[in-house]
Amino acid sequence: MINGAIGFPHAINGSLAAGSGNDYVRGIQKNESVEEALSLFQDNAFSAIDIGQFETNGNMGYFVNSLGMGIDAEISDEAERSPLKKWFNFVKAGKLIYLFIFIKKIVTYKPSCMELIIDGDRHLLKRLFS
Repeated sequence: MINGAIGFPHAINGSLAAGSGNDYVRGIQKNESVEEALSLFQDNAFSAIDIGQFETNGNMGYFVNSLGMGIDAEISDEAERSPLKKWFNFVKAGKLIYLFIFIKKIVTYKPSCMELIIDGDRHLLKRLFS
């Protein structure tokens, strides 16, 4: 959503809790229900937030709240594609898929390098896991 709205400086974005993470809703937007989230629009209860920008393999994008790269991105990607996730969700243990894949990745993951630029200062991170 943020990547589509970035060219519109007065765009208003909101989020509804869905899935197993919901970090943005819990940590920034701070609402418990769909009704509470929708009331933010009705009450004009908006706050400005920082937007980050990333580039990887020549592709640029934007993010809010967090950006996962390295082992955490691989864990999330594999969890979303895993047929085991449906089974974990079925038995009401959906978050355990991430622990299961973490244990698998911690022994097979090969760290990489990343250049991080914060306010114009460049940092080279070697052997990056996350």
